[in-house]
Amino acid sequence: MDEIIIIVGSNNKAKIQATSDAFHCIFNNRGVIVHSLDVASGVSQQPMGDKETLEGATTRAKSAYSEYFKINNIKPHYAVGIEGGVGASICPIFIEREEETEKDREMECFAWTVIW
Repeated sequence: MDEIIIIVGSNNKAKIQATSDAFHCIFNNRGVIVHSLDVASGVSQQPMGDKETLEGATTRAKSAYSEYFKINNIKPHYAVGIEGGVGASICPIFIEREEETEKDREMECFAWTVIW
């Protein structure tokens, strides 16, 4: 394999750089070429919870794969979708209480990465 073509389903520089760093590390800097396409996630602008965030990452990876093939008539070796999300969580310090209060709720941020 001379070139390993990676397509990222976003034009976000941080997502592209993270993907590039990971694949260059995995393949020992041998022939990795990272491209990006701005594709829709199919979810809200700020996904809430695991389900919606994972759906957005999956949609980005699949759409990037399809669009890259449609444009270049070449299938990428890997398509990557990265979606950041937020969700409510219970602060572990307060779990022993019988009742949860609004102050006990916190938001957590996370990301899902899908490699297609």
